[in-house]
Amino acid sequence: MVERRVQINNEADVMRITILTRKMLESHCKQSEYMLISTVTSELATNLVRYARGGFIHLRFDPSVRQMSIESSDQGPGIENIEQAMQEGYSGGKGLGVGLPAVQRIMDEMHIENRVDGGLRVQAQCKLKTSHR
Repeated sequence: MVERRVQINNEADVMRITILTRKMLESHCKQSEYMLISTVTSELATNLVRYARGGFIHLRFDPSVRQMSIESSDQGPGIENIEQAMQEGYSGGKGLGVGLPAVQRIMDEMHIENRVDGGLRVQAQCKLKTSHR
């Protein structure tokens, strides 16, 4: 199991977590797949910077079962209407409204919840579908 937890505060951190995701997966699947999954971490990290003033991304990759898990957590305002936020084109801010729906399309499973103690948690996981060779 490979795990990394990265604090996200700015655009440089967004780039760092995106590159880290690629490096974790590049020897386990084809480029097209690890690029898609790194898009997920980029979208979630961008949301942390844009809407929550920072937070954490926790990456977990289990090569034995080829499972990638990504969790984003913050202490921001959360999402008032999660169902609405999952509709393509809806944005609660300045974005295009495509990030969270894209995460849902790319990953096998996704769960979003407003945390009782404040903030938002997004959990997503998928099994790798391609092999490196």
